[in-house]
Amino acid sequence: MHPCGLRALTVLSCVPSAIRSFEESGGVDCVCDILCDKESQEGARSEAAGLVAQITAPWTEGSGFVLKSVTSNSDRLVRSLADLASTTDNSEVFLLSSAALANLSFADAALEKMKECRVLEILVTACRSKPHAASLFIKDQVGTVLANMAAKDDYRDSLSSGGSLVLLLCFLQLRPSSAHGAPQLEACERIQQKAAIALARLCCNPETCNVVAEMQGIQRLVKLCKDRKERNDSDSVLVACLAALRKIAAVRAKEEFVKLGAQELIEPRLWDAFLAHSSKRESYV
Repeated sequence: MHPCGLRALTVLSCVPSAIRSFEESGGVDCVCDILCDKESQEGARSEAAGLVAQITAPWTEGSGFVLKSVTSNSDRLVRSLADLASTTDNSEVFLLSSAALANLSFADAALEKMKECRVLEILVTACRSKPHAASLFIKDQVGTVLANMAAKDDYRDSLSSGGSLVLLLCFLQLRPSSAHGAPQLEACERIQQKAAIALARLCCNPETCNVVAEMQGIQRLVKLCKDRKERNDSDSVLVACLAALRKIAAVRAKEEFVKLGAQELIEPRLWDAFLAHSSKRESYV
């Protein structure tokens, strides 16, 4: 199929009735065939990845229509998308393939295949060292995969070792900039939030907590809670960072948090800590 035809389908797939017709016509199988065909040009495979990202997006009304077909094809989809992400040096192609993988990572079956296809290694390596993966929007998609994998016991060891933990801490270090437009600022907030969520899930392991502490992760989480500008006044980031700090505090010595002036962030009540540092605290009194 011509890339322009795939792009037209992507545009149409913002309408639930179009997604239903796409599903009933065997569209998911067709897209899988294009992605898996080694003879397909990168442009066609890229547009196919964009179509998968569109029809599987959690916010796309009508995405439930393709759930059964996507689940039954999850092995083929993950394998082909991982191959596309690992071989391209084009930022747009990498963004579309990582976005599709991010949406698929909400499904357990897809996560199992991602581990087999080394998706974690592909995405983390790219974000840490490849120029085509420097975009905030790409980091946002990778953050989704990391947070979803961190929710499952089976994948936490992989995340806690190697470059994944380092990347999560790098994501926490991202700062909003006056040079950023609204979309970039929102992406930065989402990245910080997802990184904190992933760390909260991983820090049930004392060894992981120790690594986070050694890499100044506690200090950064405290700063994100206390300095509203560091998180662009985002209360979602605040809640995620408070949760991560409290998980770490269950393992680390209390004195460490006292020295950082962060005792009020870890006790006694989460709601009190939230109100003390929320950008909208005046709305709750």
